[in-house]
Amino acid sequence: MSNIDPNTETIEGNRNPLDAPGTDEEDFSFGFGRFDTSTMVGRGGGFNSGKELGWLPFPDSFATFRVSPEVIPLGLVGKKYRVVQNAEVFSGMQSIFGGKAEIVTAGSLYNGRKIWFLAKLGEGQRSINGDIHEHYLLATSSHDGTSKVVFMLVSVRVVCGNSLVYALRSGTSVLAFPHTQNSGWKMGNVSKFYDGVFGDIDAEVLIGEELASKGCSYENAYEWAAGWLEAKSTRSQNMARNIALQFKRGAGNNGENRYDLLQGVTDHFTHFGKDKEQIGMSRAERTRIFISSTFDTGAKKKTDAMERLQDDDQFEKMVAVGREINRVYLDSEKAESPNLISLV
Repeated sequence: MSNIDPNTETIEGNRNPLDAPGTDEEDFSFGFGRFDTSTMVGRGGGFNSGKELGWLPFPDSFATFRVSPEVIPLGLVGKKYRVVQNAEVFSGMQSIFGGKAEIVTAGSLYNGRKIWFLAKLGEGQRSINGDIHEHYLLATSSHDGTSKVVFMLVSVRVVCGNSLVYALRSGTSVLAFPHTQNSGWKMGNVSKFYDGVFGDIDAEVLIGEELASKGCSYENAYEWAAGWLEAKSTRSQNMARNIALQFKRGAGNNGENRYDLLQGVTDHFTHFGKDKEQIGMSRAERTRIFISSTFDTGAKKKTDAMERLQDDDQFEKMVAVGREINRVYLDSEKAESPNLISLV
């Protein structure tokens, strides 16, 4: 993946990263450093924020540090916090899926504060409405105390690279462990998680085929997107129009049904930022899109759209709401620019 900023590092390739030169299973750190905690208890110590603020005292606190290849303070954590090395995250994935998952990409963000890797599921390929979808296990963790170790299911449409994070939709396809001494790597829910992952893959096929059976025009796609986004501003109107455009012209889309509309949504939130494609964007902007699309707002919007598009009553209501929003917005545009010609 190329969605990185200067503080982001990645490893790519269809290989086992434990085979990386100079590493072994006990010491493997994805090439992004190893981590530790340090006690800050009234000895003139403190935590460097990374800005030009010097060292600030935090009595009775702990800080996490990246200790190799250079020492970098990362975040403040509680006294029960336990460092989970990147190698442990990888081993946890291996213990769940064994040889059925092959790591393809790994990365770190913000000098190692957050790490992630993507493993392709060997039995995860499915055909939906004539499209090939591959499925991956996404593992994420943080070293600054901001998140748990999380494993989740990701669906990727091969023709365009659109992604959909299923863990945001279904509790059965997410597995999380806190960074605490007592958490260990208790695998009591692993069997449920394993079954949930493949259960959600099969469910995605049914949902996709159902959406493909429900017709949708370009006008309705634009109206639905406007209603869903509450598109009363220029920016949100541009987003709604781009979703409708991807519904019609996006890679692999035919502009005929709600499956195409879902792909218009996933296309927009996977590949676009501020309503333009990533070509020519700065690394920082591409990183922002990647984080949003995979972990944050964009990921949640894609999952929300999939759920809403399945409900016929909600779809019709959203279209009606969007139609009124578009009418009001277009009237205001015409009032400001009398010679405006609508392209919608």
